[in-house]
Amino acid sequence: MTRLTRFVITSVIVILMLAISLIGTIAQGTAQVRFVHVLPDAVPVDVYINGTVTAQSLDYGTTTGYITVPAGDHIVTATVAGLASPLWEQSVTVADTSETTFIVSDTANPQFEAFTDNLDSIAFGTSRLAVIHALSGGPDVTVQLAEAIELGSEVQDAGTTIVPELVYGAKFGEFDLPAQTYTVDVLPVGSSDVVLGSVPLGLTSNTSVMAVVYGTVDAPQALLLTARTTPAEDTGLVRFVHGVVGGPTVNVLVNDTVIAPNLTPNTPSEHIALPAGDHDVVFVDAESGDELGASKITVGDAPAQSVIALLVDGELAIETVTDDISVVNATSAGANVINTIDGASVEVTLPDGTAIDSTDAVAFDAVAGSTSFTLTIDDEEGTLDGGEFVFYGGMYYNIIVLDGSTFGAPSLVVAPSTIAQTLESAPDADTSSLIVGDPAPPAEPAQAETEAPVATEAPVQQVVAPAEDVIIGEITALDPSANLNIRQFPDAQAFNLGQAPAGAALTIIGREGAPVALVEGDPPPPEADTFVDPVLDLGEGQDLDPTQTWVRVIYDTPDGGQIEGWVLSQFLTIRDDEGLIDLRDLETAPGNVPGETRNTDVTPPPPPEDIVTAEVINLNVDAGLNIRRAPDANSEVLSQITVGTVVELEGLLVSSTGFLEDSEWAFITYSPAEGGVITGWVSTNFLQYRLNGELTDITELVAEGLIDETLEDETGEVNASAAPVTASTPDPQVDAYVAEVILNEGANLNLRRDPSVQAEVLQGIPAGTFLIVTARTADSEWLQTSYEGDTGWITSQVVSVTFNGEFVSDLSEIPVDTTVGASSDVAPETTETP
Repeated sequence: MTRLTRFVITSVIVILMLAISLIGTIAQGTAQVRFVHVLPDAVPVDVYINGTVTAQSLDYGTTTGYITVPAGDHIVTATVAGLASPLWEQSVTVADTSETTFIVSDTANPQFEAFTDNLDSIAFGTSRLAVIHALSGGPDVTVQLAEAIELGSEVQDAGTTIVPELVYGAKFGEFDLPAQTYTVDVLPVGSSDVVLGSVPLGLTSNTSVMAVVYGTVDAPQALLLTARTTPAEDTGLVRFVHGVVGGPTVNVLVNDTVIAPNLTPNTPSEHIALPAGDHDVVFVDAESGDELGASKITVGDAPAQSVIALLVDGELAIETVTDDISVVNATSAGANVINTIDGASVEVTLPDGTAIDSTDAVAFDAVAGSTSFTLTIDDEEGTLDGGEFVFYGGMYYNIIVLDGSTFGAPSLVVAPSTIAQTLESAPDADTSSLIVGDPAPPAEPAQAETEAPVATEAPVQQVVAPAEDVIIGEITALDPSANLNIRQFPDAQAFNLGQAPAGAALTIIGREGAPVALVEGDPPPPEADTFVDPVLDLGEGQDLDPTQTWVRVIYDTPDGGQIEGWVLSQFLTIRDDEGLIDLRDLETAPGNVPGETRNTDVTPPPPPEDIVTAEVINLNVDAGLNIRRAPDANSEVLSQITVGTVVELEGLLVSSTGFLEDSEWAFITYSPAEGGVITGWVSTNFLQYRLNGELTDITELVAEGLIDETLEDETGEVNASAAPVTASTPDPQVDAYVAEVILNEGANLNLRRDPSVQAEVLQGIPAGTFLIVTARTADSEWLQTSYEGDTGWITSQVVSVTFNGEFVSDLSEIPVDTTVGASSDVAPETTETP
């Protein structure tokens, strides 16, 4: 297999660096602002200033660069990315020549809180540090050195306090420090427990760094917000790039002074100001201090340049390229390509079709969308997906192409630098899509409730003005192309009566309440006596959890009928004619009263009676489980179904052992939401089973005679009204690393957000589950996988890994995820029982 072929068949790693600021002299009457989204569990947002979209698809844990705005008062509005209804809206005031960072982190009161920055000029070789406590629900904290560090001629021991006490929503600092890496621990005040341990703060020369501690107590994280300080006269801008995949972390020294610490191939430095003239540049191993390569550079011949360490004929070389920032203006971006793959040529295609194939700068209009890049190696060419990006005007982008590893594909690192970003710089920066209204609470991310979303014509986004005493729920926290399921009962496994598109307005009847008698004269069911309204457990100012609160709604269907049923409130913005309404203030509706359809083509379901269904599990959210015509991995693919889809289970193919419960193939009936019926064979490794909506297993179904043997010559088919699959996709287990959870029955394996026993538990994965492994940590202690829509990490100690049915004894065959650090020092957990 050629190197290029190996690259093409592997997923592309795309990493977008934090935006950084290269602000020149600030004009009179302007200010600089940036926005940081660290609101736990919230969806990506768009940010508007005075009705003009300023930041698009700002994801959790990311920041914008500094944006030039007029000094004075502004209206800032945040919406779900791609939608129009406000999540919240607020007034802000920024002073002339000021720099302000706006951070949203408080789930109880989502608003951008203002933190002033200080970009005043700083001495060569030093950096300015401030620490911000944005850990939602976290205690007051102190910050200490986790490792000893040398400051000047003195050594500061581990345990030295650098931030004595910091309350939530507060900032400590600024103070100027030598540019180097400071490893710190974050602890509750007065306690030796560690909230967030061994956080590396890499402080780059001539920058201001805000270290933001954010997330939740169960999943704390740190984010470094870096901006260049005001340059002295007669300086030039230089970025340092570590382009050797698999090489050690490096520090960059200029004239024997650390300038850019802690560089990896995925984290190039910012453009920083260096004095004009000649300089000695040395790349050294950050751990050992050994010199890896050296060169001389001249600053002053070009306004900006990048210095790259890369391999040429197997030897480390240091090269310099010019970054022509003169092509950038408020609405136009500039970019070049830095190719670190020896012997390859590369061309990157931007979302608007612009092609860039060299270090020469190319100008293009602001644009958002997918990128790709084409590699040519030894006259062999292949194209890879580059990922989704938003390219803003006023920005210069170094697009760095990194080599692949043995099992990994080449990757793009997009390193942006702010030159002249303004309110005009975002793609399609206009006010036509924004509807200003009462601020709304943050939306929770769409979960599996959007199972098998159906592509629909994008609805007109509008905020409905409710009639008096009518409560409206607008579907906001949902992908614009997806539909929300309306259930017969307040349960995610209840029958789906129909779907309403994103943006639709639903009439709210009430939240789930105590059950009632369904037949006049009968007593209420026993559950009515034990029902406790969850509102009674709330404190002052608290509201119900939208991810757990079902509301009864009425949806007026396009054909003139109605669907009345239950939806999760996490997908709705709820308001009446006076504004937003808390969930706790809704009237209750009996939870045992079934929903129904009226005068619409959707017919109510019959009462369930020994209905056996199967739900698709263990797949990535963007993958599909193949429905095949025959029980054979090479058979024709009739359709695909996504994780969370529920199908009717018709039968199983008896395995070679003669037992149904050992079957590898199930015959199912699938009714797509767009209509029609598809029957066929699917792999049982990606199914869990239900009897009348309740979880069960094959053994029980076989014992009760509810599952029959299906003949091998039974063939699947697509009826005339169902759309067949447009393109076949590979079987998920072919050419993939598959891990089986080897635990005692009833035990669960934790799926964690990060490869550490201290990381948040996302799911409990039952024994016997098969999982697709996509990556590992360098020490092979943790494996990356996805389960029921969540991507995370599992310990490798209690799984058996195979590749195309062959046992994998050496986990080093699995590609390493270089974006994560080493595994936790704590020995990985083994099992966790329910």
